[in-house]
Amino acid sequence: MPEGALYPIMLRLTGKRCVVIGGGKVAERKTAALLEAGADRVEVIAEQVTETLAELGQSGMISIVQRIYDTNDIRQASLVIAATNDSALNARIVREADECGIWVNSASDGDEGTFVTPAVVRRGDLVLGITTSGASPSFASKLKAELEQQYGGEYAFRLQALRLLRERLLDPNYSMNLDTEPTSSRQRLLRSAASDANGWQELAHMLENAKHTEPDLTIAIDRWIDRLSKSDR
Repeated sequence: MPEGALYPIMLRLTGKRCVVIGGGKVAERKTAALLEAGADRVEVIAEQVTETLAELGQSGMISIVQRIYDTNDIRQASLVIAATNDSALNARIVREADECGIWVNSASDGDEGTFVTPAVVRRGDLVLGITTSGASPSFASKLKAELEQQYGGEYAFRLQALRLLRERLLDPNYSMNLDTEPTSSRQRLLRSAASDANGWQELAHMLENAKHTEPDLTIAIDRWIDRLSKSDR
């Protein structure tokens, strides 16, 4: 195992206090990434902030505290990002957060802190994270660009269709004509749906164009299940 190996993890940030120290472009990018990941309690602490951060504060999407950092600022935080333009201050923030047992990331030194932020490709429910563990951020950016080309916007609708099918199949009130034990049959159909290259497209097309009702979606899902069932026999 290489030294400094990382454990990949996805965090649910809804309701968690996330503190970003710094108000420049780096802090702006880190804040945007938190919001994109569903964080709804983001606090930015800096004497000066970018125009974009100021607008986010005015809209109520984040809270802004315009003053210098104080150790007490990270108390009760779930996650801290040190994103100032002062590497010594970032190191201090990392040290103080670590002493409090708070997950912390340093924007100036990827080897500091308890977590790193990967390059991310998002397509709805599909989230692809890429990191080179600090070996080459530029190569991580290159891989991100390649994955963005490989996994286009249609994957958001494909995953949405798969989610609806899964909910339908696992609904305890949903009954099927099954030749085998229900649980194993449902799991087999879910695996078949995941590898089905075309079956999801009717449902995804309805979702993409937003021209549907709940009964329409149910009919489309049941048609897909029926096709999967027939091909599975």
